[in-house]
Amino acid sequence: MVAVEQSAERLHDIVEQRTEELRQKDLQLAHGEQMATIGTLAASVAHEINNPLANISARAQSLQREETDADRLESLKQIDRQVYRAFDMIAGLMFYANPPTPVVSSVKVSELFDAVRAEFSEFATSSQIDYQVIDSGEACLIQADREMLLEAIRVLVRNAFEAVGQGGAVHVRATPTRLATVGDDEVAAVEIRVADSGPGLDAAASRHAFDPFY
Repeated sequence: MVAVEQSAERLHDIVEQRTEELRQKDLQLAHGEQMATIGTLAASVAHEINNPLANISARAQSLQREETDADRLESLKQIDRQVYRAFDMIAGLMFYANPPTPVVSSVKVSELFDAVRAEFSEFATSSQIDYQVIDSGEACLIQADREMLLEAIRVLVRNAFEAVGQGGAVHVRATPTRLATVGDDEVAAVEIRVADSGPGLDAAASRHAFDPFY
């Protein structure tokens, strides 16, 4: 009787395991189909929207060269900034649908921070945001995909600016940590933190924090 019960339990475990494997396979197939659909959508959006956006940007830049009124000049600059934001959203959609293979190389954290500092400083000044990029990495050299890591920092900084709005503070800091072990090798590691004085995520937003384009 005991042997029969053990066999039944074993069979039940096998069935559950196989069911879970099939469920995971179905999820992977569904994800693959979803990614293919997103890829088609991204290509269509890029084709239909990028050209009009380029025309809007070119016209706004042309008008800026002729504009003498400070308020209208700022409005034209805002149009141009929003056009580039739309470009970034389309590029992000295409990146998500067709992510490239990471290309790992030696990357200086200080160079990443120089790029992030320069990119957002003008916006921070115009929005009266206390924007500080502090590299305490002591010329830290890490192994990473430079462009992917830089884009990740950009997105965090951009989100921080949106969270604080006018005024507030956005601080970016790099701090060396203990060496990380990758396989049999020990490599330099650094913690990159983006902090802002915004309200933070509520419970509903926290559940979707890692959903694409949320």
